[in-house]
Amino acid sequence: MLKVIDLFAGAGGLSLGFLQSGGYKIVAAVENNKNARMTYKNNHGKDTILYEDVRDVNFGDMRKEFGDIDVIIGGPPCQGFSNANRQKNHVISLNNSLVKDYFKAVRELSPKAFVMENVKMLTSETHRFYDSYKDHIEVSSLGLDMTTSEILIGKKIGGGYSLQPFLEGGAINKIELELLPNNIFNLLNTLVKKKDTLKQKKFFEKNRLRLINLITKYMDEINEDTSNVATQLYNMTKIDNFSFSNEVLEGVTFLVKYQQSLRILKEIEDNQLIKKFKINESEEVIAEVQSYSVIDYINKILKDDYVQKGQIFNSLDFGVPQTRKRHIIIGVKSDIIKPEFIFESFSHHKKKIYTVRDAILDLEKVTTSHDVDAGAQKRIEIMNLSEYAMQLRDNEKIYNHINTKSTQIALDRFRRLEEGQNFHDLDESMKTTYYDSKRTQNTIYLRLKYDSPSGTVVNVRKSMWIHPTLDRALSIREAARLQSFPDSFVFYGTKDSQYQQVGNAVPPMVAKEIGSYVKKIIDEN
Repeated sequence: MLKVIDLFAGAGGLSLGFLQSGGYKIVAAVENNKNARMTYKNNHGKDTILYEDVRDVNFGDMRKEFGDIDVIIGGPPCQGFSNANRQKNHVISLNNSLVKDYFKAVRELSPKAFVMENVKMLTSETHRFYDSYKDHIEVSSLGLDMTTSEILIGKKIGGGYSLQPFLEGGAINKIELELLPNNIFNLLNTLVKKKDTLKQKKFFEKNRLRLINLITKYMDEINEDTSNVATQLYNMTKIDNFSFSNEVLEGVTFLVKYQQSLRILKEIEDNQLIKKFKINESEEVIAEVQSYSVIDYINKILKDDYVQKGQIFNSLDFGVPQTRKRHIIIGVKSDIIKPEFIFESFSHHKKKIYTVRDAILDLEKVTTSHDVDAGAQKRIEIMNLSEYAMQLRDNEKIYNHINTKSTQIALDRFRRLEEGQNFHDLDESMKTTYYDSKRTQNTIYLRLKYDSPSGTVVNVRKSMWIHPTLDRALSIREAARLQSFPDSFVFYGTKDSQYQQVGNAVPPMVAKEIGSYVKKIIDEN
């Protein structure tokens, strides 16, 4: 049996597929999310040792405990430094550093092979690392192509605030003195983000007393004499008894922009980025840094120790009824395989294309529940089951057939949408609860088409995916079927967590094919 370690294991889709392919034993798995860890533990038995945080794992000790590791698998989250982070108000994503932790494990455990699964955008310029003092010497030795990048910090001076004191040595201590607590900042930031004045006023009046209480508590805990922001905040609350006005709104806007700038500076300092500050023509502070692509790092970090190939695969080609494109890297020890190693037939082998109907038709008449603690339902027998459904119906009971309790307006939207339609097909009068309906993604309020594969399964609760024929949200079990999880695989944790675990998973059927291919390479060589 080949010994496997699963890093960033999630619920265990990758592990399950490798086990289904035969010849593997998962000796250890690492997963930080408590709900996903609970799911993994309950589905993979007592033979697998679970670790919580990959950053705390001593791989030397792991090797002593389990002996030589044959294969490392995993899908480190990688959100990039560009589009994803702009939406999350972060410049640097912790998840990107997890890619480096994955390859740290590969270097220290030296397995025969490794498999890394990630989003297809991994190969794009979006996904970049910034040069940091943390590993500058090692990175410099790799001969990576560096690009000069600029991080916009904000206006140097505005509204009585100045960023100049934070552009010098020892800035981190000064920054922390000026940072507002998140509960105050989040309220003020939400206020400023509302473009309509009437909405701003309504939000302000609703949260005014809460803000006053939070600010009062903050003022009691901090030394006003050493904090410019505390003084400004105190003065703001004295304007017209802290009633909504243009003057107060202007003060809050300057404060929020200042706080956003400080948070960016803190990220830069916390991540020890090598930077050079400059002021542009618009009197904005810019941090000039060096960056390099994630995929370039991956291709060079293991040097000549491994022969590795990366390619984008679609789950649809592996018999999974959804279009799901992911970048998969397979690496094999260079003393095991020839440098001209290619994916061969593995990359061209396409299976029958299945549809949403093939995956979930038999669940249509099984009653769903809104209660996450609801017991399992008895499965219903129907005629002409698809081959795909028969593979997954390995249990007499149906677990996790749970969905969201929809609001009245959500139900009204459901009733107005035909198969294949989404939020944008609704009448304008049905879109009033969305801040900017035109920017809503096409996957929101998507009613699935029975006779087509689905799109990429993510957290379908957040996306409000709708059953093809019933006016209800898709259940966790139905989403799991679209991901090729068998009915015997039970998800645990909160309702939203279960939806998220399903959406984050590698479809087991895809993992099974990869597992078979990797084993074939190792056995043949």
